[in-house]
Amino acid sequence: MAGTTAQHLATIDLLRALAFPARRARSDSVVSGPGYHIAELATSEEFWEDDGTGRLAALEQYEAECGALSVVLSARWGEPQVFSLWSTLVRSTRGGGGVQEESWQPWAELSAGVPCLDLWRAGERWIALGVSQHDAELPFQLVAAVTVNDPVQEGPGSASSAVRSVRAVRCRGVLGLSHAISVGTGSGCSCGPDLE
Repeated sequence: MAGTTAQHLATIDLLRALAFPARRARSDSVVSGPGYHIAELATSEEFWEDDGTGRLAALEQYEAECGALSVVLSARWGEPQVFSLWSTLVRSTRGGGGVQEESWQPWAELSAGVPCLDLWRAGERWIALGVSQHDAELPFQLVAAVTVNDPVQEGPGSASSAVRSVRAVRCRGVLGLSHAISVGTGSGCSCGPDLE
């Protein structure tokens, strides 16, 4: 599944207007639940027989598509913040911090494949954009989320997740070749265990 920046923008606008269901449900390329929608805007091929070159080319393509869409969304809502999902992933894999509760969605679900998201606040809703990959052989996905659930909630006994303000800095930690540094705060975007 692929699409243009205009088609991705139309999908995000549709999700912003769409009511949230009372229970988790999936239809086509959208997963929805109480207070959130997650859309798979584009999905690459799988990489089971790849020597690494196809995966790298796909990563560059998906990061470019994400960057192009981010520019369009930034024209609407200003520069994005980068939200690291690393601590959410760690708490969910350790079974702690209450990250499976509905109030932690879509953040817990996204953390399984997206290290960091570009994040905007538009009225009552958050709009998040990122590149996902669940394992090296599996496809890349350009994903967008629309939610009313605050991304900086704390779970019991956990440190607060941080939203970091950046200027044109991409967080590519787990998926890409380098880690970004948050320009506005002087701290790294914790996309991998070496930065946590």
